Amino acid sequence: MKKLIIAFIIILLLILGFFAYRTLFSTPPVDIPNPPDGDIDTLFPISPATPTPPLPTGDKITITTHKGTVTTNNFFKIARDIGSDVYSLAETTSYYITYYRPDNSFQIAIGSRPAQASRAQAESALVNLLGITEQEACGLLINLAVPFDVDPALAGHNYNLSFCPDGISF
Repeated sequence: MKKLIIAFIIILLLILGFFAYRTLFSTPPVDIPNPPDGDIDTLFPISPATPTPPLPTGDKITITTHKGTVTTNNFFKIARDIGSDVYSLAETTSYYITYYRPDNSFQIAIGSRPAQASRAQAESALVNLLGITEQEACGLLINLAVPFDVDPALAGHNYNLSFCPDGISF
């Protein structure tokens, strides 16, 4: 009988301790106001996405980057929209050239070996396509890379254009 009384007291202390803990350390409930007239948009307004401006239609366009401003041929006339504001400008077995509209950058991926020859072809194609000089091309944001499956030793770097001050040789 003595063991039963001790067990009962222990259980009673545990229950009292639990309620004391909840009372002392629980956070009060947060009062969330009801939206007026049941309008959930008042509580969680959704800002409309910034609409993408229409593509330019003239013969020339101006591209502005942190490097400067360059006027080029309107490459959108021949570009293929591949989604998410990315436009394909040239696709060959030697290289791929794309344009990313949100930051006005060009990407060149070397597609075949020898990488140096493919790079020269891609750089020439970009300059001709845009109708600009090499010096003007250096004012654009250009990422030139070699994919791992083309040449693992060259993969993982932005080489830029070979004729620009920030260009890196293979």
